[in-house]
Amino acid sequence: MNEQEKRLREAVLAEAKQEADGILADARKSAKALARKSADAIRKAHDAVVAVANETARKKSEMVAAGTKMDIKRLWLECQEECIDGVLRETLDEAENASGKLLEKSLGALAQEAMAAIGNEPCSVTVGTAAAQIVTESWLEEKAKKVFGTNAKVSYVIEHDDSLSGGMVFKSKDGRKTFDNTYVRRLERMHDELRLLLVND
Repeated sequence: MNEQEKRLREAVLAEAKQEADGILADARKSAKALARKSADAIRKAHDAVVAVANETARKKSEMVAAGTKMDIKRLWLECQEECIDGVLRETLDEAENASGKLLEKSLGALAQEAMAAIGNEPCSVTVGTAAAQIVTESWLEEKAKKVFGTNAKVSYVIEHDDSLSGGMVFKSKDGRKTFDNTYVRRLERMHDELRLLLVND
C-alpha cells in the first residue's frame, strides 16, 4: 500500500469514526431524554396510583365512619328505650303497690286528668279492687270541683272490674268519649312523652 492509499484510508477511517462518535452522542442524548420521559411517566403513573388508593381509602373510611355512627346511634336508641322502659316498669310497680295517701294522691291526679279530657259531663268510672276503696261518687265530685270549679254539675257512676290492676277508665254517659287512665295506659303515654323530651333535649 502506497503512501497515498494509506492517507486516504486514514482519512476515511477518521471520517467514519467522527460520524460514529456523532451517532453515539446523539444516541446517548436520545437515551437520556427517553430516560427522563420514562421517569416522568413512571412518576405520573405512581402519583395516579397513589391518588386512586388515597381516594379509595377515603371513601372506605367515610363508609366505616358512617356505619360506626349508625351503630352508635342504634345502640344509643336501644339503651334509651331500655332506660325508659326500666323507669316506667319501676314506676308501674310502685303505683300498683301503693297504698294509703300515696295511692289516693295518685288516683286523684289520674281522675282529674281524665275529667279534663272528657269534659264537664256525666260519666261512668270503672275501677279495680285497690281503687274501689278510695274512688267513690262523692270523692269524684270533689275532684271535679278542682277541675271545673265549685259550680261543677257532673255525676259519676262507679263500676268495678277486678281485672283492672290500677287506675281508672272514664266513659261519658252517651258513650262517645272514653279516657283510659289506668296505670298501664298512662305509663304508655308517658313513654311517648319521655321519648320526645329526650329527642328534643
